[in-house]
Amino acid sequence: MNVDSQGGRRGRHAGARGVIFTAVLASAGVPFAHAEDVLDEVVVSARKRTEKAHDVPISLSEISGAELRARGLVRVQDILRQMPNVSTDILSARQASLAIRGLGRNPANDALESSVGVFLDGVYLGRPGMMISDLVDLERFEVLRGPQGALFGKNATAGVVNIFTARPTTEPAGWFEFSAGDYDLRELRGAVSGPVGPFGYRLSGFATERDGLVRDTSRNEWLGGMHRSGARGQLEWRPGSTASIRLIADYGSQDEEGPGYLLVDPNTNREDGTSRETNLVTRGARLGYTPTFAPTERRSDADARQRVVTENAGATLLADWDFGRYHLSSITGWRRFKFLPENDGDYAALDVLPQLGTNVRSRQFSEEVRLASPADGRFQYLAGLQFFRQHVNSDVFATYGSDASEYMVPGLPASALDGFTVLTRAEPETRSSSAFGQLYWWPANNLEIAAGVRWTTEDKSATVEQHTSGATGVAATDSAVRQARQRLGSERAFAVDSSEDFISGSISLTWHIDEDVNAYLSAARGAKSGGVNAAILPVGADFTVEPEIALGFEAGIKSRWLADRLQLNASAFLTSIEGYQASIRDRVVGASYLANAGEVRTSGLEADMVFRPAANLTLTAAAGYNDATYESFRNAACPPELDNQPSCDFTGQPVAGAPPLTVSGSFDYDAPLANGAYRVRTLLEYSHADGYRAELSRSTWIAARDLVNLSATIRTASGRWSVTAALLNAFDEDYYSGMAVVGPAGTGVAIGLLAPPRTLALSLRLEF
Repeated sequence: MNVDSQGGRRGRHAGARGVIFTAVLASAGVPFAHAEDVLDEVVVSARKRTEKAHDVPISLSEISGAELRARGLVRVQDILRQMPNVSTDILSARQASLAIRGLGRNPANDALESSVGVFLDGVYLGRPGMMISDLVDLERFEVLRGPQGALFGKNATAGVVNIFTARPTTEPAGWFEFSAGDYDLRELRGAVSGPVGPFGYRLSGFATERDGLVRDTSRNEWLGGMHRSGARGQLEWRPGSTASIRLIADYGSQDEEGPGYLLVDPNTNREDGTSRETNLVTRGARLGYTPTFAPTERRSDADARQRVVTENAGATLLADWDFGRYHLSSITGWRRFKFLPENDGDYAALDVLPQLGTNVRSRQFSEEVRLASPADGRFQYLAGLQFFRQHVNSDVFATYGSDASEYMVPGLPASALDGFTVLTRAEPETRSSSAFGQLYWWPANNLEIAAGVRWTTEDKSATVEQHTSGATGVAATDSAVRQARQRLGSERAFAVDSSEDFISGSISLTWHIDEDVNAYLSAARGAKSGGVNAAILPVGADFTVEPEIALGFEAGIKSRWLADRLQLNASAFLTSIEGYQASIRDRVVGASYLANAGEVRTSGLEADMVFRPAANLTLTAAAGYNDATYESFRNAACPPELDNQPSCDFTGQPVAGAPPLTVSGSFDYDAPLANGAYRVRTLLEYSHADGYRAELSRSTWIAARDLVNLSATIRTASGRWSVTAALLNAFDEDYYSGMAVVGPAGTGVAIGLLAPPRTLALSLRLEF
């Protein structure tokens, strides 16, 4: 009986399969590995304890902080592109979503959370925008696929993104990097670390500037640029060999001209061929305006100010104590998020909706305490308590201009709506408490059974008020004026609350076939919080939303071959969601709102490979196939092409935001140069995603994309200095990072954000 270094008990076997496979390949001419040829052992915290990724019965992807720095990856969408069955849709910091295995692209709502749980140093991030920042100076980045409700709590029905920052060092160390490139790119990043008295410290930061990529011809300015900065400071105190206390504080901000939304499709005709008179082309013609739909030219003619200001700040206190053979952990987190946009709501050179947006201010506090048993014996356990509180202030504002009357109600005097403003103020609040535990049992040296359960109780409440002002040029006693204004907004207010209890759990069986091959089976139940509709709804609509309940099954195998030079992992999964939260249309009240729409099923396969045939060469490949389908989705809100129907039935159709196939790979060659005084590293990365609909509309189709990134690095043998040239999107492919259907009064125009074109950058790096 042996205990591995991460505390998991497992038997040690001769590894017969690995020996046989190695012998077969050696006979074919593949050389035996030397010490420098073997793959690094990857350590993760997927089950809230430190263990080898090879031993964890979860489909996961991970990348170290050192590799993130070497590849220049600092933004979440770029990191996730290399991982199977993971996708992003980012229109703004507020309208940002992650999807794992097709789940997670729920509509943006300030009273609901995502289906993918995002954790920073163990702290749950309640708003999606809290992750939209440069991720600098990390220890590692993990993605866990499938329901993770037992250990990670609510809002992890699709999976978890786990982000860990680099910790202070016991010896002085640091690094700085400066980059310059196309579109006047300038980036400065760095970190310093070391001891100061009884403490260890670490300071890191970044500043990024880049010109815009979209030309606004109306305002003669560039949109979609970057102007962002941030810093993180840490102190760590180790009063003895059995305790550590780590304090982390961070702040990040961005103040940028608008993201550069582009007109993609006017939706002039319905699916049955009939004309939609509410489209942008027809309405614009009444005002002598002709819109241009040529998104790949990267030009916009929106004539109102566009800007976004985001602030993200937080503090985390991590404490760990060893009491004899038991380990106690505490994670205390406080975070604040602010999002202040200015958008042209008609997306055109018209004065219809010059200002539209949602100001969001969010505050949250969380506490988690865990106790871990001794890391040996046939039985081990982990138990904990968690508390989470979040308060959000959400102000949705819409100000109408001089063209609004003719645009929406032909013949209405221009002064009827010019200056009319609707402000909807919502204050949703969440209080959540949970208790959880996980038991590990080894009935045999090579067999592990793990079972976990979590009970959560949650209270949500919201107050919502709607106020109107402006447009005093025409008396509201005029019936046509009154009706037009009432359709846009009126003086209303309500308060709503909900309470719910739910149970999440998981069970897994891991068979350590031999030293190098593990097989596992798992089942998990997760829940995504319900809540309230933090918006004005008509009489008869349901103001509360019940939780989503996910039930997932997975079978997989993880293996290492050729004396740890080849790693092969594969898994198959099936997940069903009941009470899927989506936008539906009520036939009686005739309005769209968030509700539990029906059922979703997702199933597929995932596989990844890492192969080091020689010390200088590493090859990787990953692929994910995903079939995500609405098993039941009736009374759905209809897209523009079906707006002549009272409601839509999407049962049997693919889930929005779920590419069926994702593929990635890399070729990494690192060799000595000039008699060993220098080394050169050449890296080629490839990623593919099948086409999919960003929303349930034909006009939001995001075509399949194939991306290639190239980089070459020359560094000194000691690694102190390095210079990197990187060519991103080498074949200059136009692809969308996000799409949506928008427009005032049912215009139904599709807009999109194009990802950056081909760019070249040069980086200089110093390590010390």
